[in-house]
This record gives sequence, C-alpha cells and structure tokens, in this order.
Amino acid sequence: MLEITKTADELQSGDIIACGMKTGDELCMKVVQKMAEILAVEVGNMALKTLPYGGVYLVGGVTMGIMEFLERSDFFVETMY
Repeated sequence: MLEITKTADELQSGDIIACGMKTGDELCMKVVQKMAEILAVEVGNMALKTLPYGGVYLVGGVTMGIMEFLERSDFFVETMY
C-alpha cells in the first residue's frame, strides 16, 4: 500500500490520483471516477457547443494522471454520450 506522509492540508490532487491509480485504494478510485465523470460531461458539452471537426484534445496534469483509467475503461465514453 502507498503510504502518504502528508497532512490533509498538504495533500494535492496528484497524491490522491497516484494513490488511486497505483494501489487501487477504493476512496481514491472514487475520486478518480468522479473526476472522469465530470471531465466526460464537460468534454461532451464543449463538443456539442463547438462541433470540433478535428476532435477534442485532453490535456493537463489531472488528465494525464488518470489517462490509464480513461483508456482501459468505457466509463469516460459512456458518460460523455
């Protein structure tokens, strides 16, 4: 198990994502899933508003941190539609 030696005030999103992705911690994975859900809904909304013919690029630190989750599950795509 990944041991976090930070206080609650010192924790950052990267710490929670790393804990969820590396150890499969149930609570941290719920955070990752909720982030993916919010991201999917917003990406879907943005795509409907702008009709991007070239697609949508997902960038940023959180997105890169949960990329494995986004790639290995259908959750993101199913939530987006």
